[in-house]
Amino acid sequence: MRSDWPPETPASAQARAEAVVDWLDAATFESLLYRDAGEGRTLNQHLQSGTVFAVWVPERDLYLFPSWQLDPTGRPSPALAEVLALLRGQYGGSAEIRVKMPHRIRFLLWNHVVAG
Repeated sequence: MRSDWPPETPASAQARAEAVVDWLDAATFESLLYRDAGEGRTLNQHLQSGTVFAVWVPERDLYLFPSWQLDPTGRPSPALAEVLALLRGQYGGSAEIRVKMPHRIRFLLWNHVVAG
């Protein structure tokens, strides 16, 4: 991880907590995923294939999933998968992404808030 990031502040921790207040834990998110005989993919399979994402929230000591990744039927948004693939770029799930992805996730969150 980068060591030149500014230190965590109470304000940034509070902003993160407010941003994820309605996000779901893994079990709840997985229970909303669409399943049928042909598409019975697990949450882990969706994460590995890049069709959904989660964000580590240190205050809660777990990964949380924004529910807006799923359409009303529980299917991951195809458009989000394309965006996540572009954000991951040529490095896939490498250390480079772990460093830069929080900034990219912030971009996703901000646009979701703006889009309403």
